[in-house]
Amino acid sequence: MNPSPRCSALIVGAGIVGCCTAYRLAQQGVGDVVIIDKADAASGPTGRSSGIIRQFYTDPTLVQMARQGLHEYAASLKTFGHDAGFVRTGWLLTVDARSEPIARKGLDVQRPLGVPSRWLSVDEMRALVPEIAVGDLVGGIYEDDSGYGDPPGAATAFLSAARELGVSYHPHTAVARFVRRGDRIAGVETANGTIVEAELIFNCAGSWVPQLLAPLGYATPVSTSRHQIVTLRERPRPKRPIVSDPVNLVYIRPEGNDLTLIGSNDPADSLDHVDVERCPEYAEDAKIETMVTNASRRLPQLEHAGIAHDWSGVYDVSTDGFPILGKLPGLDGIVIATGLSGHGFKLAPAIAEILSSYLSATVDPRAHLFRWTRFEEGEPIRSTTTSSLTTMAAAGTQ
Repeated sequence: MNPSPRCSALIVGAGIVGCCTAYRLAQQGVGDVVIIDKADAASGPTGRSSGIIRQFYTDPTLVQMARQGLHEYAASLKTFGHDAGFVRTGWLLTVDARSEPIARKGLDVQRPLGVPSRWLSVDEMRALVPEIAVGDLVGGIYEDDSGYGDPPGAATAFLSAARELGVSYHPHTAVARFVRRGDRIAGVETANGTIVEAELIFNCAGSWVPQLLAPLGYATPVSTSRHQIVTLRERPRPKRPIVSDPVNLVYIRPEGNDLTLIGSNDPADSLDHVDVERCPEYAEDAKIETMVTNASRRLPQLEHAGIAHDWSGVYDVSTDGFPILGKLPGLDGIVIATGLSGHGFKLAPAIAEILSSYLSATVDPRAHLFRWTRFEEGEPIRSTTTSSLTTMAAAGTQ
């Protein structure tokens, strides 16, 4: 069934950002919202995300946005009757001597914003995670209320809630081109030739945004990189927090009492460019070995765990490693969300709030931080993240 030929808001992409945006618009009373996807909901990067929700940034806006995401995922069942799968585990960041100044700066940013985070000594880290190796550390930062969600489940939860509020969803409906009239995008033409016009189009296609914008003459400052993950099966163990270990370039996320997910937070991964349509679905053997070896340096018992699963997904990585949100320079009728750079799941509810404000009388002031033109204006977003903590500390970047 084709979408109706005219609507108030047309959302392209049913990943977590598109689904959250659909729900936000419907919740705000915007009538006639349509969401389309070239495949199915959460079939792209959302379906392959590790789903970690932590709040460590050195920019207060990003901290607040991550905190908003955590609260909305945790409360989804109570708020609108659908479970986003949030599991509170706590989150531990390892800190060595060279990264301590920046780590403490992040802690200072978090405190006035209500994040229940604190500095842990190495002895306190061992009390929290008895098996942890701390010989190269000076301490860590612990966020008590952080954890992980179920990204495809969360996307489906927000989409279901949106549909219950009247949003129309059309999977397997690819965009062939945007319909342009002068300096305005008036609609889209789908792959089957249907033209859908909209008051405002929300291009939430993430890694596919650059190829959709290229015919309009825009060179999007975004590349697509591969992110590889492996899951190990351990013997049943006590509850363990997520351990983000930039010292060894990995993050370690529990699932249940015997599964452990390991991903890389090596900044060099952003250079592993792939074609978004041809990214391998599996992780490379050499990468698996590197990740398991690095994780075992921090949690030695992982050395004896067996491999349960492995997979790859893609990140749409912007020039500064943070999302590009809002209007395209010189073109009306469309707003975009791309360059999510691995932050998309945790920030999606806040991103949706920013995007939906473009249909209101006042645009969310946070949109300015994520504007497309920040690069040419020489104002990239400068915030340390867990994937750049050690690298930026070595470079002396604040």
